[in-house]
Amino acid sequence: MSALNRIQQPLGKLQGKVAVITGEILQWVLENAKTPRAPWEIETWSAFMEKRGPDSDAETLALFAEYVGQHSKTREDVKTWLEAIELDDYASFGGKP
Repeated sequence: MSALNRIQQPLGKLQGKVAVITGEILQWVLENAKTPRAPWEIETWSAFMEKRGPDSDAETLALFAEYVGQHSKTREDVKTWLEAIELDDYASFGGKP
């Protein structure tokens, strides 16, 4: 499963609309990139971004904790920026984290 598909899955009922928009954005990037990227480069970057967490400095960690805390006081499993954004989307569209 591609990174793009994994990002879209938690969006539930909006998934179809998100898939179309995401596909259009990816198509635009592929058509307009000054340096075309090979599929392996896109997958490598996506895998890195999926695992990217906040930097270890106190200010960034506090910012990350505050951001996650805006959406849930009980979710201790949110460790990456992607997970935080998914939580934000889920809560913003009526989900109960």
